[in-house]
Amino acid sequence: MAPFSKKIKSIPGEFRLEQNLSSGPISQIFLCTFQNVKAVIRFDHSYVPMLSVDRASEVFLLNSIEPLMLAPNIIYQDLSEGILIWKYISGNMLNFKKKNKKNYMQLLGKSLSKVHAFVPPKDSADVFANSMKQYKNLLENTSHSNLMNRGLKLYRKLADDGLNFVLSHNDLNRENIILGDRIYFLDWEYAGINHPFFDIATLVKTFSMSADDLDNLLTVYFENKQFHSIKNIDLWITFVNLLDEIWKESIDIIAKKKLILSS
Repeated sequence: MAPFSKKIKSIPGEFRLEQNLSSGPISQIFLCTFQNVKAVIRFDHSYVPMLSVDRASEVFLLNSIEPLMLAPNIIYQDLSEGILIWKYISGNMLNFKKKNKKNYMQLLGKSLSKVHAFVPPKDSADVFANSMKQYKNLLENTSHSNLMNRGLKLYRKLADDGLNFVLSHNDLNRENIILGDRIYFLDWEYAGINHPFFDIATLVKTFSMSADDLDNLLTVYFENKQFHSIKNIDLWITFVNLLDEIWKESIDIIAKKKLILSS
């Protein structure tokens, strides 16, 4: 991949880089103007492939779910340079106040239900499974191998309950959910087939939901579905916490490898 400045020069047409929105271990994200459209651009770091992040699959999925109107619309891509531009979505992170909390929980439940009900394209990559394999490869023979084994063992136990896997976002932290004219889910890089309770447990953790909050979300989410309760919600949250640790340790190992290779 080209250096950062060269990546900018490679973008065709009118382009202006603006405010830095976030800088993380995987990518940098900025506000920008592209072809007179207010947009957001993501620049990947060069070691993204080491995490088994499948950008082609992400683009394919985002284009497929466009009819749901719950995700950003892509307007430019250059995956060889690690560049993705999507239309800016006006909105704010959810702020749960007592007077609107129930409505927002129900809106979250309805939006997530639409995602989980969407039949993903047959050629979609199994991003979650591929990521777990990569984490295992990175952490085996390290001091974190027990952490990985605990996570895998718990996940396999929880996921083996007879429910069909669904299209999941797999990264529903607070920064990836905004409220505009509707709820939008951002950053679909980890999206793929997964157990439906993974996303729900992540939301419970993200928003520190009470039993009433969860009940309000599930009342809408489970409408017209065959299952009407979540088993082992605390254990699912435990797995989400373990996966956060696994991801952080994997990123740290990759960063150290990258430092060694570049020195």
